[in-house]
Amino acid sequence: MKTLLKTMLLVFAMTIATTTQAQTVAGVLQPDPETLNFPTAIGHPVTQTVEFSVLNQDFLSRVTSPVIEAKIAGTNANQFSIDANNISVVDVLASVVNGNPIDIEVTYNPTAKGTHYATLIVKLPDILGIGVTLATVELTGVAH
Repeated sequence: MKTLLKTMLLVFAMTIATTTQAQTVAGVLQPDPETLNFPTAIGHPVTQTVEFSVLNQDFLSRVTSPVIEAKIAGTNANQFSIDANNISVVDVLASVVNGNPIDIEVTYNPTAKGTHYATLIVKLPDILGIGVTLATVELTGVAH
């Protein structure tokens, strides 16, 4: 019986591991702009703001997590930073009521010459290894 139970748990775990992938839910948050380009010189950080408008208030009102996560990912993520890693879902829903978008400031602070790429990802926290992406913004920095 114990062997059967262990086998069933192993199969269940393998099924979750092979079927869970990050999901993107379109139409919840709309970034403006959808891409950011940063021309600058090494040692001269540049900051730009992305405004996120809520397109699907109903979806967000059913979110059980108290926060939405923001992070920088990609090959050159270390060249970029953001001013907020967590955004309160309450604040996001309040932005609908008062008509103000949610702002995230992105800073490009290059440490080497060249072109640097990354992505700003706004997502729900991972649950059982499954991530739900709500919006992305492509980042390109060129340092001379």
